Amino acid sequence: MQLKHLRSFVAVAESGHFRRAASSLGVTQPAISHHIAALEEEVGTRLLQRDRRNVELTAAGAVLLEGAKAAMERLDEAEAAARALGEARARTLVVGQLDYVSHVFLPPAVRALKAPHPDVTVETLDRAPEQTLAAVRDGTVDLGFVCGSSLARAQDLVKRTVARGHWCLILPRSHALARLDEVPLERLASEPVILFHRRVNPDLSAWVHQQCERAGFTLKVAHQVAQSQHGPALVAQGVGVFMVGSYHFNELPENLVSRPLVGMPTGLSVVATWRPGRRSPLLKAFLEGLPRLDEPRN
Repeated sequence: MQLKHLRSFVAVAESGHFRRAASSLGVTQPAISHHIAALEEEVGTRLLQRDRRNVELTAAGAVLLEGAKAAMERLDEAEAAARALGEARARTLVVGQLDYVSHVFLPPAVRALKAPHPDVTVETLDRAPEQTLAAVRDGTVDLGFVCGSSLARAQDLVKRTVARGHWCLILPRSHALARLDEVPLERLASEPVILFHRRVNPDLSAWVHQQCERAGFTLKVAHQVAQSQHGPALVAQGVGVFMVGSYHFNELPENLVSRPLVGMPTGLSVVATWRPGRRSPLLKAFLEGLPRLDEPRN
């Protein structure tokens, strides 16, 4: 049952006239007659009684009219809701990110976006790297942030490095290891360590533990944090030393220091990713606020 046939039927039934119904719908009168005939053929009974002056509903027509009006009202409501959602989506930039690291680069990017587009909403979704890459590909998010270790699985996406650094150790200024210029990885063998939560990046978590095993010890994780900002406070409370990327903190409390952690074979980076050809005005403004440590590739 075609919607245009139902609309024509309702218009005729309510106006009581084929010509007025055609005028209200912006179609020709023969088109209205064709729609009614097709509908009656599909239903298998007459829906309208007509003579030269009047158009009246049959009993079957009255039943169909009630159902058709209810159905079209629901359809109109659904259409309006879908349109409103589409308009809201057009004013929203969805970002897949890691709460653990986003404080480093997200605020300046939001500010850059809000300057030309003050009514735009930035919706952030905290996702693991693999989930973020999948969401970028299927359009669920407009841009995603992932760790550089995930780049091998992002060859089809545009990429920009927004943070780069090395592994470091945050520890109390009074700690014995603070007297060293660099802390060898194996010196963590007897230390309780604060580390990012495994769900932040399962692959990287497993890799860190593997590096410690290769250095001859099992990492003693005293606490896991989902947001890196919590790490220094836990160090200050004596929970352990904090193993983290050097780009997370430009400043530390007076009683804490940061030392490079040597023995980790790779550095650290965070990369912004988005789909080729999807550089909308909102995304372009957002990118203006992100660091550009290398040129986009792909």
